[in-house]
Amino acid sequence: MLFIRQLGLKAYIDFSGAIHTRYSHAIGAMYLAGKISDLVAGKQTKTDVEELLQSSKDTLMAAGFLHDIGHGPFSHAVDFAMQTIANKKHEELAAEIIESQLSILEKSYIPVSSVVDIIKGNTYPFISHIIDGPLDVDKLDYLMRDAYHIGLEYSLDVDHFASSYMVLGAETKEHSKCFLGLNNSSEAIVTVELFVLIWRNMYELVYYATQSRIAEKMLEKAILSSRNNTGSKLLDCFSNLDSFIGTDDDSLLKILDESGEFPKDIVTRIREDQLYNFSSELAVQLNDKIVKMGSKMVPDLSRDDGAFLGEAMTVKLCAELGVPQYHVICDILKSRVPKRIDIDEYENDGEPVELYAKSDVLPALKEKPILKVYINPNVHIPNETIRKQTMKLIEGWQ
Repeated sequence: MLFIRQLGLKAYIDFSGAIHTRYSHAIGAMYLAGKISDLVAGKQTKTDVEELLQSSKDTLMAAGFLHDIGHGPFSHAVDFAMQTIANKKHEELAAEIIESQLSILEKSYIPVSSVVDIIKGNTYPFISHIIDGPLDVDKLDYLMRDAYHIGLEYSLDVDHFASSYMVLGAETKEHSKCFLGLNNSSEAIVTVELFVLIWRNMYELVYYATQSRIAEKMLEKAILSSRNNTGSKLLDCFSNLDSFIGTDDDSLLKILDESGEFPKDIVTRIREDQLYNFSSELAVQLNDKIVKMGSKMVPDLSRDDGAFLGEAMTVKLCAELGVPQYHVICDILKSRVPKRIDIDEYENDGEPVELYAKSDVLPALKEKPILKVYINPNVHIPNETIRKQTMKLIEGWQ
Protein backbone atom coordinates (compact mmCIF):
# COMPACT_ATOMS: atom_id res chain seq x y z
CA MET A 1 0.00 0.00 0.00
CA LEU A 2 2.99 2.29 0.53
CA PHE A 3 3.79 2.41 -3.18
CA ILE A 4 0.29 2.29 -4.65
CA ARG A 5 -1.18 5.71 -5.30
CA GLN A 6 -4.71 6.16 -4.06
CA LEU A 7 -5.82 7.78 -7.33
CA GLY A 8 -3.92 5.42 -9.62
CA LEU A 9 -3.23 6.84 -13.08
CA LYS A 10 -5.12 10.01 -12.22
CA ALA A 11 -2.08 10.99 -10.14
CA TYR A 12 0.05 10.76 -13.31
CA ILE A 13 -2.27 12.38 -15.82
CA ASP A 14 -5.04 14.70 -14.62
CA PHE A 15 -4.02 15.41 -11.01
CA SER A 16 -0.25 15.26 -10.80
CA GLY A 17 -0.14 16.69 -7.27
CA ALA A 18 -2.33 13.92 -5.83
CA ILE A 19 0.46 11.52 -4.92
CA HIS A 20 -1.07 10.27 -1.67
CA THR A 21 -1.02 6.50 -1.25
CA ARG A 22 -3.40 3.75 -0.23
CA TYR A 23 -1.47 3.58 3.03
CA SER A 24 -2.55 7.06 4.08
CA HIS A 25 -6.16 6.22 3.18
CA ALA A 26 -5.91 3.00 5.23
CA ILE A 27 -4.71 4.96 8.27
CA GLY A 28 -7.62 7.40 7.87
CA ALA A 29 -10.20 4.62 7.52
CA MET A 30 -8.79 2.88 10.59
CA TYR A 31 -9.03 6.07 12.65
CA LEU A 32 -12.62 6.74 11.55
CA ALA A 33 -13.66 3.14 12.27
CA GLY A 34 -12.53 3.55 15.87
CA LYS A 35 -14.14 6.97 16.20
CA ILE A 36 -17.52 5.88 14.82
CA SER A 37 -17.44 2.74 16.95
CA ASP A 38 -17.05 4.92 20.07
CA LEU A 39 -19.67 7.46 18.99
CA VAL A 40 -22.29 4.86 18.15
CA ALA A 41 -21.59 2.72 21.23
CA GLY A 42 -22.01 5.78 23.44
CA LYS A 43 -25.57 6.28 22.20
CA GLN A 44 -26.81 2.79 22.96
CA THR A 45 -29.29 2.05 25.70
CA LYS A 46 -29.30 -1.63 24.83
CA THR A 47 -26.27 -2.88 26.75
CA ASP A 48 -25.38 -5.88 24.56
CA VAL A 49 -25.24 -3.76 21.38
CA GLU A 50 -22.94 -1.33 23.19
CA GLU A 51 -20.80 -4.20 24.46
CA LEU A 52 -20.53 -5.73 20.97
CA LEU A 53 -19.37 -2.41 19.53
CA GLN A 54 -16.86 -1.85 22.32
CA SER A 55 -15.47 -5.38 22.15
CA SER A 56 -15.25 -5.14 18.34
CA LYS A 57 -13.47 -1.77 18.26
CA ASP A 58 -9.92 -3.07 17.72
CA THR A 59 -11.15 -5.58 15.14
CA LEU A 60 -13.12 -2.85 13.37
CA MET A 61 -10.05 -0.63 13.27
CA ALA A 62 -7.98 -3.51 11.83
CA ALA A 63 -10.67 -4.08 9.19
CA GLY A 64 -10.65 -0.36 8.38
CA PHE A 65 -6.89 -0.46 7.90
CA LEU A 66 -6.95 -3.65 5.81
CA HIS A 67 -10.21 -3.28 3.86
CA ASP A 68 -8.40 -2.26 0.63
CA ILE A 69 -5.39 -4.57 0.92
CA GLY A 70 -6.79 -6.71 -1.89
CA HIS A 71 -6.58 -3.86 -4.40
CA GLY A 72 -3.80 -4.21 -6.92
CA PRO A 73 -1.45 -1.59 -8.37
CA PHE A 74 -3.18 1.52 -9.71
CA SER A 75 -6.07 0.75 -7.38
CA HIS A 76 -9.46 0.46 -9.09
CA ALA A 77 -7.97 0.75 -12.58
CA VAL A 78 -6.99 -2.93 -12.59
CA ASP A 79 -9.84 -4.34 -10.46
CA PHE A 80 -11.74 -5.87 -13.37
CA ALA A 81 -8.61 -7.29 -15.01
CA MET A 82 -7.52 -8.75 -11.69
CA GLN A 83 -10.95 -10.26 -11.08
CA THR A 84 -11.03 -11.74 -14.59
CA ILE A 85 -7.60 -13.36 -14.25
CA ALA A 86 -7.72 -14.43 -10.58
CA ASN A 87 -11.49 -15.07 -10.56
CA LYS A 88 -11.65 -13.22 -7.24
CA LYS A 89 -12.91 -9.80 -6.20
CA HIS A 90 -10.63 -7.55 -4.22
CA GLU A 91 -12.56 -8.33 -1.00
CA GLU A 92 -11.83 -12.03 -1.51
CA LEU A 93 -8.16 -11.32 -2.16
CA ALA A 94 -8.06 -9.16 0.96
CA ALA A 95 -9.44 -12.07 2.98
CA GLU A 96 -6.86 -14.43 1.49
CA ILE A 97 -3.98 -12.05 2.24
CA ILE A 98 -5.13 -11.46 5.82
CA GLU A 99 -5.63 -15.18 6.50
CA SER A 100 -2.32 -16.26 4.98
CA GLN A 101 -0.03 -13.37 5.89
CA LEU A 102 -1.31 -11.56 8.97
CA SER A 103 -1.60 -14.09 11.78
CA ILE A 104 0.40 -11.54 13.81
CA LEU A 105 -2.94 -9.84 14.50
CA GLU A 106 -3.74 -12.65 16.91
CA LYS A 107 -0.90 -11.51 19.18
CA SER A 108 -2.86 -8.28 19.73
CA TYR A 109 -6.01 -10.30 20.46
CA ILE A 110 -7.55 -9.38 17.11
CA PRO A 111 -9.07 -12.53 15.58
CA VAL A 112 -8.12 -12.84 11.93
CA SER A 113 -11.42 -14.57 11.16
CA SER A 114 -13.37 -11.67 12.67
CA VAL A 115 -11.47 -9.10 10.58
CA VAL A 116 -12.25 -11.11 7.45
CA ASP A 117 -15.91 -11.47 8.43
CA ILE A 118 -16.26 -7.69 8.79
CA ILE A 119 -14.61 -7.00 5.43
CA LYS A 120 -16.77 -9.61 3.67
CA GLY A 121 -19.94 -8.47 5.45
CA ASN A 122 -20.39 -11.77 7.29
CA THR A 123 -21.19 -10.24 10.67
CA TYR A 124 -23.89 -8.06 12.21
CA PRO A 125 -24.89 -5.29 9.77
CA PHE A 126 -24.44 -2.53 12.36
CA ILE A 127 -20.76 -3.56 12.59
CA SER A 128 -19.93 -4.40 8.95
CA HIS A 129 -21.67 -1.27 7.63
CA ILE A 130 -19.10 0.87 9.42
CA ILE A 131 -16.54 -0.54 6.97
CA ASP A 132 -18.73 -1.20 3.93
CA GLY A 133 -22.12 0.48 3.73
CA PRO A 134 -23.80 3.61 2.38
CA LEU A 135 -22.12 5.76 5.06
CA ASP A 136 -18.90 3.80 5.60
CA VAL A 137 -15.47 5.00 6.71
CA ASP A 138 -14.02 4.15 3.31
CA LYS A 139 -16.08 6.82 1.55
CA LEU A 140 -15.76 9.30 4.40
CA ASP A 141 -11.98 9.16 4.20
CA TYR A 142 -11.28 8.88 0.48
CA LEU A 143 -13.70 11.63 -0.53
CA MET A 144 -12.19 14.24 1.78
CA ARG A 145 -8.62 13.00 1.29
CA ASP A 146 -8.82 12.88 -2.51
CA ALA A 147 -10.57 16.26 -2.70
CA TYR A 148 -7.89 17.83 -0.51
CA HIS A 149 -4.99 16.48 -2.59
CA ILE A 150 -6.44 17.58 -5.92
CA GLY A 151 -7.33 21.03 -4.58
CA LEU A 152 -11.12 20.80 -4.43
CA GLU A 153 -12.29 22.74 -1.39
CA TYR A 154 -15.32 20.72 -0.34
CA SER A 155 -16.51 21.43 3.17
CA LEU A 156 -17.87 18.56 5.24
CA ASP A 157 -17.34 18.25 8.99
CA VAL A 158 -16.70 14.52 9.14
CA ASP A 159 -16.64 14.42 12.96
CA HIS A 160 -19.96 16.25 13.18
CA PHE A 161 -21.48 14.04 10.48
CA ALA A 162 -20.34 10.87 12.24
CA SER A 163 -21.99 12.05 15.45
CA SER A 164 -25.39 11.59 13.77
CA TYR A 165 -24.77 7.85 13.19
CA MET A 166 -26.70 5.40 15.31
CA VAL A 167 -27.76 1.76 15.43
CA LEU A 168 -31.35 1.32 14.29
CA GLY A 169 -33.42 -1.60 15.43
CA ALA A 170 -31.41 -1.94 18.66
CA GLU A 171 -34.59 -2.48 20.63
CA THR A 172 -35.11 -5.85 18.92
CA LYS A 173 -33.63 -9.05 20.29
CA GLU A 174 -32.10 -10.01 16.96
CA HIS A 175 -28.72 -8.37 16.28
CA SER A 176 -28.95 -9.43 12.64
CA LYS A 177 -31.77 -6.88 12.28
CA CYS A 178 -29.76 -4.03 13.79
CA PHE A 179 -28.04 -1.80 11.25
CA LEU A 180 -26.29 1.54 10.89
CA GLY A 181 -28.47 4.58 10.18
CA LEU A 182 -28.92 8.22 11.15
CA ASN A 183 -30.77 10.05 13.86
CA ASN A 184 -33.95 11.78 12.76
CA SER A 185 -32.94 15.42 12.57
CA SER A 186 -32.95 18.06 9.84
CA GLU A 187 -29.24 18.55 10.51
CA ALA A 188 -28.46 14.89 9.78
CA ILE A 189 -30.57 14.92 6.61
CA VAL A 190 -28.92 18.07 5.22
CA THR A 191 -25.45 16.73 6.03
CA VAL A 192 -26.03 13.39 4.32
CA GLU A 193 -27.42 15.22 1.27
CA LEU A 194 -24.18 17.19 1.12
CA PHE A 195 -22.15 14.01 1.56
CA VAL A 196 -23.96 12.23 -1.29
CA LEU A 197 -23.61 15.24 -3.60
CA ILE A 198 -19.87 15.43 -2.90
CA TRP A 199 -19.58 11.69 -3.56
CA ARG A 200 -21.45 11.93 -6.85
CA ASN A 201 -19.60 15.05 -7.98
CA MET A 202 -16.21 13.51 -7.21
CA TYR A 203 -17.01 10.79 -9.72
CA GLU A 204 -18.07 13.26 -12.36
CA LEU A 205 -15.15 15.66 -11.82
CA VAL A 206 -12.33 13.39 -10.68
CA TYR A 207 -12.79 9.63 -10.85
CA TYR A 208 -14.29 9.83 -14.36
CA ALA A 209 -11.93 12.57 -15.63
CA THR A 210 -11.67 11.79 -19.33
CA GLN A 211 -7.94 11.54 -20.02
CA SER A 212 -7.03 9.47 -16.98
CA ARG A 213 -10.12 7.31 -17.46
CA ILE A 214 -8.97 6.52 -21.01
CA ALA A 215 -5.50 5.64 -19.70
CA GLU A 216 -7.03 3.37 -17.05
CA LYS A 217 -9.06 1.44 -19.62
CA MET A 218 -5.97 1.14 -21.83
CA LEU A 219 -4.04 -0.27 -18.87
CA GLU A 220 -6.85 -2.70 -18.10
CA LYS A 221 -6.85 -4.01 -21.67
CA ALA A 222 -3.05 -4.30 -21.71
CA ILE A 223 -3.31 -6.65 -18.73
CA LEU A 224 -6.26 -8.58 -20.16
CA SER A 225 -4.44 -9.10 -23.46
CA SER A 226 -2.01 -11.41 -21.65
CA ARG A 227 -4.55 -13.46 -19.70
CA ASN A 228 -4.17 -16.49 -21.99
CA ASN A 229 -0.37 -16.27 -22.10
CA THR A 230 0.42 -19.14 -19.72
CA GLY A 231 3.63 -18.66 -17.79
CA SER A 232 3.98 -14.95 -18.44
CA LYS A 233 5.28 -12.74 -15.63
CA LEU A 234 2.31 -10.45 -16.10
CA LEU A 235 -0.18 -13.27 -15.63
CA ASP A 236 1.75 -14.44 -12.58
CA CYS A 237 1.27 -11.01 -10.96
CA PHE A 238 -2.46 -11.59 -10.72
CA SER A 239 -2.70 -15.36 -10.34
CA ASN A 240 0.03 -15.86 -7.71
CA LEU A 241 -0.67 -14.30 -4.32
CA ASP A 242 2.98 -13.69 -3.38
CA SER A 243 3.66 -12.04 -6.75
CA PHE A 244 0.52 -9.94 -6.41
CA ILE A 245 1.52 -8.69 -2.96
CA GLY A 246 4.94 -7.65 -4.29
CA THR A 247 3.61 -5.73 -7.31
CA ASP A 248 3.18 -1.96 -7.07
CA ASP A 249 2.46 0.80 -9.62
CA ASP A 250 5.99 1.12 -11.00
CA SER A 251 6.77 -2.59 -11.10
CA LEU A 252 3.55 -3.33 -13.00
CA LEU A 253 4.43 -0.77 -15.67
CA LYS A 254 7.89 -2.33 -15.94
CA ILE A 255 6.44 -5.82 -16.36
CA LEU A 256 4.01 -4.58 -19.02
CA ASP A 257 6.83 -2.80 -20.80
CA GLU A 258 8.95 -5.96 -20.82
CA SER A 259 6.03 -8.07 -22.07
CA GLY A 260 6.40 -6.51 -25.52
CA GLU A 261 3.85 -5.98 -28.29
CA PHE A 262 0.47 -4.62 -27.20
CA PRO A 263 1.22 -4.18 -23.44
CA LYS A 264 4.48 -2.41 -24.25
CA ASP A 265 2.75 -0.13 -26.74
CA ILE A 266 0.12 0.80 -24.15
CA VAL A 267 2.73 1.69 -21.50
CA THR A 268 4.63 3.80 -24.05
CA ARG A 269 1.43 5.62 -25.00
CA ILE A 270 0.55 6.33 -21.38
CA ARG A 271 4.05 7.58 -20.58
CA GLU A 272 4.22 9.77 -23.69
CA ASP A 273 0.66 11.07 -23.40
CA GLN A 274 -0.37 9.44 -26.68
CA LEU A 275 -3.69 8.16 -25.44
CA TYR A 276 -6.63 6.76 -27.37
CA ASN A 277 -8.91 9.35 -28.96
CA PHE A 278 -12.36 10.22 -27.74
CA SER A 279 -15.04 12.44 -29.23
CA SER A 280 -18.40 13.45 -27.74
CA GLU A 281 -20.13 11.88 -30.73
CA LEU A 282 -18.83 8.55 -29.45
CA ALA A 283 -20.75 8.87 -26.18
CA VAL A 284 -24.16 7.21 -25.90
CA GLN A 285 -26.54 7.67 -22.95
CA LEU A 286 -27.93 4.21 -22.15
CA ASN A 287 -31.45 5.37 -21.36
CA ASP A 288 -34.73 3.49 -21.68
CA LYS A 289 -35.21 4.63 -25.28
CA ILE A 290 -32.04 2.84 -26.32
CA VAL A 291 -31.89 -0.04 -23.87
CA LYS A 292 -35.28 -1.71 -24.10
CA MET A 293 -36.57 -3.23 -20.88
CA GLY A 294 -36.12 -6.98 -20.97
CA SER A 295 -32.97 -6.68 -23.04
CA LYS A 296 -29.99 -8.70 -21.81
CA MET A 297 -28.15 -5.39 -21.52
CA VAL A 298 -30.20 -4.42 -18.44
CA PRO A 299 -28.77 -7.10 -16.10
CA ASP A 300 -25.35 -6.80 -17.75
CA LEU A 301 -25.30 -3.10 -16.85
CA SER A 302 -25.39 -3.95 -13.15
CA ARG A 303 -22.75 -6.67 -13.25
CA ASP A 304 -19.29 -5.66 -11.99
CA ASP A 305 -20.34 -2.01 -12.10
CA GLY A 306 -20.63 -2.18 -15.90
CA ALA A 307 -17.07 -3.46 -16.46
CA PHE A 308 -18.26 -6.87 -17.68
CA LEU A 309 -20.58 -5.27 -20.23
CA GLY A 310 -17.86 -2.86 -21.36
CA GLU A 311 -15.45 -5.73 -21.95
CA ALA A 312 -18.02 -7.82 -23.84
CA MET A 313 -18.97 -4.87 -26.04
CA THR A 314 -15.29 -4.07 -26.67
CA VAL A 315 -14.61 -7.57 -27.98
CA LYS A 316 -17.68 -7.53 -30.24
CA LEU A 317 -17.16 -4.02 -31.57
CA CYS A 318 -13.51 -4.69 -32.45
CA ALA A 319 -14.55 -7.83 -34.33
CA GLU A 320 -17.37 -6.09 -36.21
CA LEU A 321 -15.14 -3.15 -37.16
CA GLY A 322 -12.38 -5.52 -38.27
CA VAL A 323 -9.73 -3.96 -36.01
CA PRO A 324 -7.22 -5.73 -33.72
CA GLN A 325 -8.42 -6.65 -30.24
CA TYR A 326 -8.59 -3.67 -27.86
CA HIS A 327 -7.79 -1.07 -30.53
CA VAL A 328 -11.31 0.17 -29.82
CA ILE A 329 -12.49 0.24 -26.19
CA CYS A 330 -16.05 0.47 -24.89
CA ASP A 331 -16.30 2.01 -21.44
CA ILE A 332 -19.44 2.05 -19.26
CA LEU A 333 -19.60 4.90 -16.72
CA LYS A 334 -22.39 4.93 -14.14
CA SER A 335 -23.47 7.84 -11.97
CA ARG A 336 -23.24 7.05 -8.29
CA VAL A 337 -26.53 6.50 -6.43
CA PRO A 338 -26.33 5.59 -2.72
CA LYS A 339 -27.69 2.41 -1.25
CA ARG A 340 -30.64 2.65 1.10
CA ILE A 341 -30.05 4.97 4.07
CA ASP A 342 -32.52 4.77 6.95
CA ILE A 343 -33.28 7.22 9.75
CA ASP A 344 -34.59 6.84 13.28
CA GLU A 345 -38.26 7.12 12.34
CA TYR A 346 -40.59 4.21 11.71
CA GLU A 347 -43.54 3.33 9.51
CA ASN A 348 -46.73 1.79 10.90
CA ASP A 349 -45.36 -1.67 10.15
CA GLY A 350 -42.27 -0.95 12.25
CA GLU A 351 -39.91 -0.57 9.29
CA PRO A 352 -37.56 2.43 9.41
CA VAL A 353 -38.19 5.38 7.10
CA GLU A 354 -35.80 5.62 4.16
CA LEU A 355 -33.98 8.92 3.90
CA TYR A 356 -35.26 9.41 0.34
CA ALA A 357 -38.74 9.98 1.78
CA LYS A 358 -37.47 12.90 3.87
CA SER A 359 -35.15 14.51 1.32
CA ASP A 360 -35.93 16.90 -1.51
CA VAL A 361 -32.49 16.32 -3.03
CA LEU A 362 -31.77 12.58 -3.11
CA PRO A 363 -34.81 11.44 -5.17
CA ALA A 364 -33.56 13.62 -8.03
CA LEU A 365 -30.32 11.64 -8.25
CA LYS A 366 -30.79 8.97 -10.89
CA GLU A 367 -28.37 6.43 -12.24
CA LYS A 368 -27.41 7.53 -15.75
CA PRO A 369 -25.14 4.98 -17.41
CA ILE A 370 -23.23 6.22 -20.41
CA LEU A 371 -21.16 4.34 -22.98
CA LYS A 372 -17.98 5.97 -24.28
CA VAL A 373 -15.84 4.61 -27.09
CA TYR A 374 -12.08 5.22 -27.17
CA ILE A 375 -10.12 4.75 -30.40
CA ASN A 376 -6.47 3.80 -30.95
CA PRO A 377 -4.91 6.58 -33.13
CA ASN A 378 -3.80 3.87 -35.57
CA VAL A 379 -7.45 3.03 -36.33
CA HIS A 380 -8.53 5.11 -39.33
CA ILE A 381 -12.27 4.59 -39.32
CA PRO A 382 -14.60 7.62 -39.36
CA ASN A 383 -16.29 8.36 -36.05
CA GLU A 384 -19.65 8.29 -37.81
CA THR A 385 -19.05 4.68 -38.88
CA ILE A 386 -17.97 3.68 -35.38
CA ARG A 387 -21.02 5.34 -33.83
CA LYS A 388 -23.40 3.61 -36.25
CA GLN A 389 -21.81 0.24 -35.49
CA THR A 390 -21.96 0.98 -31.75
CA MET A 391 -25.67 1.83 -31.93
CA LYS A 392 -26.33 -1.33 -33.93
CA LEU A 393 -24.50 -3.34 -31.27
CA ILE A 394 -26.53 -1.76 -28.44
CA GLU A 395 -29.88 -2.19 -30.14
CA GLY A 396 -29.24 -5.83 -31.01
CA TRP A 397 -27.54 -6.83 -27.76
CA GLN A 398 -28.17 -10.48 -26.88
